[in-house]
Amino acid sequence: MPRKGHRGECHSRIDSVMMILRDAIRINAPPEKIFEWLRNLDTNYRDWHQDHVKWEFYGGLREGSECYCEELMHGKLHRMKGRIVKLRENRYVEYRFSFPTSLICPGGTFAIEPDGSNSTFVATLSFRLGGVLSRLAKKRMDSVEDHMREEGLNLKRILE
Repeated sequence: MPRKGHRGECHSRIDSVMMILRDAIRINAPPEKIFEWLRNLDTNYRDWHQDHVKWEFYGGLREGSECYCEELMHGKLHRMKGRIVKLRENRYVEYRFSFPTSLICPGGTFAIEPDGSNSTFVATLSFRLGGVLSRLAKKRMDSVEDHMREEGLNLKRILE
């Protein structure tokens, strides 16, 4: 369901035990510009959202490279390691988190859908929170959804 005041869409979907959060926003920039910004996430990460602390690529933005990030969530500093598992230049990045983060959040994606000289940027995060757990964690999932929406709006502001 779209969020009020957001020019894109932000919603969640539950498939059995997986909850997928998705945020999409139209950006007046070609896919190449957005992808180049992602390629430099190690220097752009803190500008993307006020809760972002640090991002490091080990081997650059390419399939198989490892990454590390620090982010404030729910008032706590979270440190997460992961790996880029799928990449299509100027279109798609899929990453998987390492243990212990992967127990709750296995990973996510960034997709860039071209539309003429513009693009739609789509971010997803998957959570193992189906059924009862998704209801118990509703407040936290709502804050993650808000965070993703803010990231989309900030990226639009930065790149336009």
